[in-house]
Amino acid sequence: MKPKAFVASSVEGLDIAYPLQVNLQHDADITIWSQGVFSLSVTPIDSITEALHSSDFGIFVFSPDDETKMRGNVTDTVRDNVIFELGLFVGRLGKRRCFIVMPDNVELHIPSDLVGVTPAKYSGERESSEIAAALGPACHEIRQAMKLQGLHNESSSQPQKIPGNDHDNYDEEDKIALLEAWLNNEAQEGVAIKYIDVDNHLKLELGSTKRLLPVVFKRNTIFNINVAGGNVFKFHVERSYF
Repeated sequence: MKPKAFVASSVEGLDIAYPLQVNLQHDADITIWSQGVFSLSVTPIDSITEALHSSDFGIFVFSPDDETKMRGNVTDTVRDNVIFELGLFVGRLGKRRCFIVMPDNVELHIPSDLVGVTPAKYSGERESSEIAAALGPACHEIRQAMKLQGLHNESSSQPQKIPGNDHDNYDEEDKIALLEAWLNNEAQEGVAIKYIDVDNHLKLELGSTKRLLPVVFKRNTIFNINVAGGNVFKFHVERSYF
């Protein structure tokens, strides 16, 4: 299965984006931003977010599209939306899965946050008819990096006994309070409930429900646990009619 890569550029940068797609077509399923990513019924930010979640890599064409005056000096700069999209992709995929492609004959102003990131450069002196050839070395660098990183979702596609989950910022008393509220208002007695489902529902660190339920049941004596297995539990409510 080939990885999926999203290519972002300005309109002017499409002359570079399309040859990039051709050069890497055997290595990844490449989608350029102009190829059906944005639609009339969806906001641009929603469209780019959808593309982000379905991509293993991001390729960003830096071209001298704008001029910016900074501290009295006029410098060539990259279009703002390309920088913004790069930031989104780095935030989700990490910088090892995001590649900057830029010409070697232009001094582009690079945001300070990107200082230290090595771009894949191509010869900006080549004729427009030779762009695909000029991009050859840059595409080879990207190709090698893709092979090294593999699919972004590769690890999550493997069977796991306990799926991953982000750690929460709750202390023990917070977690107990959330579990008590869940038991009183949402939990269904008499059915098998997975510990992990409760963790994910309440956005708790994995293992919290299994570890803290005994404390919760001890504090709330109307709840009685019937089954406490390795992965699921069942409980009932002790009702008083007098």
